[in-house]
Amino acid sequence: MSDNHIKPFKITGAVITVSTTRTTDTDTSGKTISGLLEEKAIPIRHYAIVPDRIDAIRNELFIALKKANCIVINGGTGLTYDDCTIEAI
Repeated sequence: MSDNHIKPFKITGAVITVSTTRTTDTDTSGKTISGLLEEKAIPIRHYAIVPDRIDAIRNELFIALKKANCIVINGGTGLTYDDCTIEAI
């Protein structure tokens, strides 16, 4: 079996936090996710906090896709009326 078809692949990360209350100072989930990815040598190429709105989440996802190939989205998955991450994605 030949390894000629194997090509190195660089993983780059993006973290999107969905929240109407978090800021860069209070986004502990986003910071934790970024830290865990970086511990595994996955550089973070994009980070954002967006409000609980389908259009905002989708727009940020499309921006992140241009910069990274591993995107982690956290937040906006609760039971309140404004949690819409699942619907957006």
